[in-house]
Amino acid sequence: MELWLNLAQKMAAGDEQTIAMFTHFQQRLADNIDLKDLIHHVLTSFKNTVQTQLVTPNSPLRNSLDHLFDSLIQEFQTNTDARDSFDTWARQSVQDLVSKHHHLIGDIVSTSLSEAKLSNDTLVDQIEGKVGPDLQYIRLNGAVVGGIVGMAIAFIKLAI
Repeated sequence: MELWLNLAQKMAAGDEQTIAMFTHFQQRLADNIDLKDLIHHVLTSFKNTVQTQLVTPNSPLRNSLDHLFDSLIQEFQTNTDARDSFDTWARQSVQDLVSKHHHLIGDIVSTSLSEAKLSNDTLVDQIEGKVGPDLQYIRLNGAVVGGIVGMAIAFIKLAI
């Protein structure tokens, strides 16, 4: 693992010898078409192994991921700076995604609604089912505020 880290650091630093080594390796790989099938086989095997490890309880990969996530959760529970930093990053990432792809939101909603083939009545029923109590609260508040304002105007009119 340390070897890969050292190579990555040298690549990031622009080490000419390391870059030349990878360029040479890349060229030899591209020149040898027979390796294409071998690489495909290795990557497919790797993918299958990872998938199997993820669905198998107590597999080494699952145990490692469990340990990693447990340590991250523990870190977030005890380190408010880490939690705040992650929260800031997550909020900024969502804001960036929404502002960058805001035009897609309408398309997604439109596609979802058209694929569901909902009639207007069904759609209205679903919306009212989700926000119905809030709508009733808004209506009630509007009636109360309207009544108070109406009485205030009536009292002012009588007083004048």
